[in-house]
Amino acid sequence: MHTPGSVDWVGLLLKQHVQRHRLRPNGTLHRLSPERNDSMSLRMFCLLVGTLAALLSLEQPSCWAEAADRAVAPHPLDPLSKEELAATVAVLKTAGKVAESTRFVLIHLHEPPKAKVLACRPGHVLPRQAFAVLYDWASNTTSEAIVDLDGKKLVSWKNVPKAQPGALPDDDHRKAADIVRADPRWREAMTKRGIKEIEKVVLSGCPIGPYAPACTAGRRLAFLAMFAREYGPIEDLIVLVDLTAQKIVKLQDKGVSAWRRKHGAFPPLDERDHGTGPEGPPSQPPPKGARYQVHGNEVHWGHWRFRFALHPRVGLVLYTVGYEDEGAVRPLLYRANLSEMVVPYGDPNWVILCPFDAGEYGMGVYAKTPLNYGVDAPKDAAYFRAWLHDHKGTPLEVPRAIALYERDGGVLWRHGRNARRARQLVLSSFARIDEYDYGFNWIFHEDGVLEMEVLLTGRMNVKLVERKEDAEGHEKQASFGHLVGPHLEAPNHQHFFNFRLDLDVDGAERNSVMELNTKKLPTGPDNQYGNAFVMEETPLRRELEARRRMRGATNRTWKVVNTCVSNSLGQPTGYMLVPGENSIPHAAKESFLRRHAAFVNYHLWVTPYQPEEEYAAGAYVNGSPPGEGLPKWTSANRGIEDTDVVLWYTLGVTHVPRPEEWPLMPVHRAGFKLVPAGFFPRNPAYSQP
Repeated sequence: MHTPGSVDWVGLLLKQHVQRHRLRPNGTLHRLSPERNDSMSLRMFCLLVGTLAALLSLEQPSCWAEAADRAVAPHPLDPLSKEELAATVAVLKTAGKVAESTRFVLIHLHEPPKAKVLACRPGHVLPRQAFAVLYDWASNTTSEAIVDLDGKKLVSWKNVPKAQPGALPDDDHRKAADIVRADPRWREAMTKRGIKEIEKVVLSGCPIGPYAPACTAGRRLAFLAMFAREYGPIEDLIVLVDLTAQKIVKLQDKGVSAWRRKHGAFPPLDERDHGTGPEGPPSQPPPKGARYQVHGNEVHWGHWRFRFALHPRVGLVLYTVGYEDEGAVRPLLYRANLSEMVVPYGDPNWVILCPFDAGEYGMGVYAKTPLNYGVDAPKDAAYFRAWLHDHKGTPLEVPRAIALYERDGGVLWRHGRNARRARQLVLSSFARIDEYDYGFNWIFHEDGVLEMEVLLTGRMNVKLVERKEDAEGHEKQASFGHLVGPHLEAPNHQHFFNFRLDLDVDGAERNSVMELNTKKLPTGPDNQYGNAFVMEETPLRRELEARRRMRGATNRTWKVVNTCVSNSLGQPTGYMLVPGENSIPHAAKESFLRRHAAFVNYHLWVTPYQPEEEYAAGAYVNGSPPGEGLPKWTSANRGIEDTDVVLWYTLGVTHVPRPEEWPLMPVHRAGFKLVPAGFFPRNPAYSQP
């Protein structure tokens, strides 16, 4: 249902076609190629009206419900409520799909078809459905379910062969620890290392990464991350456990360092903080006098309109982002969110550490830490609770899961004594995945720019080493990390984030992607002084040619344009993806990382919109075969011109540790921007008061 001020996408589409030959007050007009005449435009318009009318008349009786039928009618994209989570579990239990050995891996909204959401009319609501992923320990089976929340019934149930869901921390840790502690080989290995308090060794069962034997496909495996206070991280003993067969399938002892045996207690263990953070209300409305309005999960701020949610796997999600321009809300994005992330380490002894923080752990369901009131966001921010679940399906409240606030943005523009100060609206969420803390800020600017800011902080993973000081320049031997304290080394590593950006520039259809590169011209009659350069625009027509890497030498960017709409200067309306800090993977091409997290191989991928293509490394990354996700989809080499396109942007951060980052890291910021390029005929913030 549309709340006051919601985007009437169908009305906007009709209005655009009616005004096909009229200059809009905002300076944009519809562009027709010379061979299209008025009669063709009229026929196309009549066909559109007829098609939409037929669609609405056909869908309304079977797929729409009157808003009056519900006390509170949620928007089709609203996240599941506490009651809906409980109802999903109840339906599955009633259907006989839940046993004592069953675990709920994911429960989230099963989003309605995009076309139906965009065609949603005031006074009606779409049916509500939930999507669930379940794992049964007894049968080693992963299943997917769709539940009709209105009819309280199971709509779909299917088993997913050979698929293993992400981490189930409670079960994985406990089962792996029980198996390992009972093995005499492991106990002997602990004794060899001088570890006397064997029962106090911390054991964590982690997703298998590169240590997955081919013969165990489909079985649930875990490698052991081990820590002993007398020894530190035990990376010189590799233990791989088959949780399905309940046995150790690999135990590799790399040998014991005499220095490690006699070093003594691991110092960081005593320094770890156990703070609770500033207390605050679980949720809080916008302050009085705020320049933004919140209607449920919809936000209005200046010219911006958007919706938001917290997803258990990918975290913070933006929906239906639009910009109000002369009374009409122009679409920009249908959905934007983190798709996947992976953290490979550059130390050969730590190759087993290559976590997929979204696909294996979950940026929402694994990291349920509330925002620190007044620190992660100002005290006068609006705070929103979220509802997630535990692995038994019990709804869990996450207080202050998302924050929304306005902040100073520096100088907006200036010319002599004529100047304006900028304001920014920030939608923020944090996730803690073990030692690392990640923040994600969607920042709305008054000049039409939408920015993603990633914040990296927390505590680096470290290990004990024999050296007390780093040799200058590391000229004596290869160094896979740097000392952050005496005998304490933090290994080099990288963070790769992939963002799924479903852009709908002035509508979902007729979008195309252009690559922009600057090019210097050779000296000659037209460039006799040698100072000329041009910007070349190259259309990306198919998926394989749209696998692109950044190139600083040509200032490479990418632009999504609407081929049907132009501004008053004759330019197609568009938005540019402007990269910020980035990196390339340093792992070998044949490595586990490059094969299983293949999205890191390119900074940009482009696909035609398909609702089931959600995760850059595939739906199930725990022990999956290589090449899932983007490589598999784009191998079809589908066309990406004049259609609904999705951009997948890979952001890389290479972290070479510094002592100033210990014991806790100052926030490191990275990100990208979506910048208007022809979307407006002039600076949209020029008239800001």
